[in-house]
Amino acid sequence: MDLTQGNITGKLIKFALPLMLGNILQQCYNIADTLIVGRYVGNDALAAVGASYTLMIFLTSIILGLSMGAGAFISMEFGKKDYDRMKNGIVLAFVLIGSITLLITFVFFAENNNIIKLPFKIPKYKTYSINTAINGILEAYGNDEVWLYNNYISLWIYAKRERKEYMVDFKYDRDVNYYEQCPMLETVILNVRKNQNVNNIIKNSIDNKEYIFLAVDMYFIDSWWKDIEKKKHSEHEMLIWGYDNEKKVFFTADFFKHTYSIQEISYLDFRMAFDAHAGYIRERDNVNSVEIRTFKYLKNKKYALNVDRIRNMITDFIKSRENTINDESDLFTVHEAVLYGFECLNHIIEYFNECVCKHERLDFRIIHLIYIFNEIMYCRIDYMIEHKYLSDNTYIRNIQNDFHDMSHKNEMLRSLVMKYNLIKGQKYGEIVIKKMKDLFWQLENSLEKLNIYFENI
Repeated sequence: MDLTQGNITGKLIKFALPLMLGNILQQCYNIADTLIVGRYVGNDALAAVGASYTLMIFLTSIILGLSMGAGAFISMEFGKKDYDRMKNGIVLAFVLIGSITLLITFVFFAENNNIIKLPFKIPKYKTYSINTAINGILEAYGNDEVWLYNNYISLWIYAKRERKEYMVDFKYDRDVNYYEQCPMLETVILNVRKNQNVNNIIKNSIDNKEYIFLAVDMYFIDSWWKDIEKKKHSEHEMLIWGYDNEKKVFFTADFFKHTYSIQEISYLDFRMAFDAHAGYIRERDNVNSVEIRTFKYLKNKKYALNVDRIRNMITDFIKSRENTINDESDLFTVHEAVLYGFECLNHIIEYFNECVCKHERLDFRIIHLIYIFNEIMYCRIDYMIEHKYLSDNTYIRNIQNDFHDMSHKNEMLRSLVMKYNLIKGQKYGEIVIKKMKDLFWQLENSLEKLNIYFENI
């Protein structure tokens, strides 16, 4: 529209009508927003809308002011019919105003830290909470393979049968706490004193890109329990990898409803769960503070596959010895013997046989752990062949296929154990024991062959 020609009044009215209509529609939008938020969301949300309106006007006014200033210059050049300067003015105005708009947007959203999430992924291999949490962090960064293949070989087990839980686990390095094993994670112990708000400590740690791993009383975490289960006071450790200040929740990962998954836990529920557990620990141990652990991923940390380590750990497994792996003696009393490798497998059979005779429930987690062992062993050999640590030949491929076969047998055995736990039938129990013996014999035989292969390379 050329305002330099013809009736100026009529053209100004035509020019102003879209602006007037835009302002009217903006007011209608504000009215609708207020009505909907005030009626369906609540007073707090309505107050937030009112408070944010002034900020929106302030931010848009900056851009509008710059646009009006540029418009005045462009209009003058258009009136002078200096189209070259006008075009240059349009380009410069676009670049300047666009840059300022991006800067304001960046600053605004950079300060908006309502939601903070650190990288995390439900890992492929899940065992106990600490191992699963570490694997989930590493897998999120795409840096889990070498860590898995350098570990998850040697086994240990409590030999004291009176224990409430018949725990079997993988072994790690000597003289280092199991949660400090991973070189790609920096571990720090924080002491939470009485009356400290653990929620603030957690959020500050996450802001510093640190994951939190700590124990709470699961009685206060509703999502932990299946609907048919009765809640009870019980300790369990979980990973916290983010928070949402708007929803007032933490993003957590643990075995919720017996399946490793991600759940949102409210600040209030989490605070009650932690304080209940911390209070019990302080009273039991007569301490003023409770320890929690943080993990920080080290992006540039070098970590290579160690073939000698793998070979030594397989040898230790076969010889049922504790050598390349950590001595757990500080964790047990003198009455609690610890077994390793093949002796560990033999003791599992004894334990399962005793449970069947007494018509007691079998812990299928043990079978799952052996399944994880076979799966990782299969992938470990494949990785070592692909990266030229091992020669690609029929002998080593047959060993690899043995572990693949055992993984399938593990899955069937796990189903049999679950079926036995439902009916406690002697017949199913005897089948479980027989198939377990066959599986462990095959496992021992495959490891022996793999060990011979390592000795000859």
